[in-house]
Amino acid sequence: MDIPPSEGLSGLVDTTIANLPPALQYGDLAALGLVSWTPAGLIRWSLELINVATGLPWFWTLVAGSIFWKAILVPLSIQGVRNSARIQPLQPQIVASQEEMNRIRQSGDRLALQRHALKMRKMYKDAGVNMGITALMPFVQVPVALGMFFGVKKMCELPVVQMAHSGLEILPDLTVPDPSMVLPVLFCAAVNLQIHVGAAELNLKERPEMGHIMNGLRCLSVLGIWVMSGLPSGLLVALLTTTLATTVQTLAFQQPSVRKAFDIPIVPAEHRDKLPSPMETLTYLRDSWRRKVDEANALAKQQKSRKR
Repeated sequence: MDIPPSEGLSGLVDTTIANLPPALQYGDLAALGLVSWTPAGLIRWSLELINVATGLPWFWTLVAGSIFWKAILVPLSIQGVRNSARIQPLQPQIVASQEEMNRIRQSGDRLALQRHALKMRKMYKDAGVNMGITALMPFVQVPVALGMFFGVKKMCELPVVQMAHSGLEILPDLTVPDPSMVLPVLFCAAVNLQIHVGAAELNLKERPEMGHIMNGLRCLSVLGIWVMSGLPSGLLVALLTTTLATTVQTLAFQQPSVRKAFDIPIVPAEHRDKLPSPMETLTYLRDSWRRKVDEANALAKQQKSRKR
């Protein structure tokens, strides 16, 4: 007896639904030992709240959670961009002051060192730069970034069984690496885009080495595709979302109207520059290596002459 196609399809859907795990309930992650007062534990708790409250599939839960934690850090990011913009015109004085501080340290004059520190503090204060915020930022941003990474990674590896059914047909299981390699490549592209967009906030004229550091990070991101290919898809979804959100935020902060609204100075064109090319970075590394070798040889000759 032939079964009508509509009945066969209906039976397949019913079987699929019957095999799905029950929806996550509040407290399930705590029962698995995934909720705590650590950054990773708090982030997992927030993902549980979002999933239970909204009923979103887990793919979109990770997207929403990543954007939520990025939004939490926006006030601190505004302060950071404001400080960075106010410091940019001071870079020539800062470089000169750092060189002077190195000379004072070599002389061993502690009183002069204290005077110089007070001078630097006054320079920052007069420019409206809040160095306390600058010092605080890593202690807030780094725990959130690491908490997101290790928090989602453990959820995928345990695994939280609901995450094996993402709700997205092209990426059905978030607990395993992406077999198509699309996510690692997209993440690499997003990191490079973020570096390119963020270069506008760097003073590459007075600090050209920063541009070469950015190029180094670009190279590492390409090499990192292989490492990322072994990470769970859910983790890459969170990382990709955070990176894209950071890029959008950076682009927004570069708009004159937004900068005016948040009292962020517009960096003059003479303090901005484009990222160096890969060949320029290779030349910089070669010249730096030769300079270090020459300095080491000169120091060795001085020590030999003193022994004689």
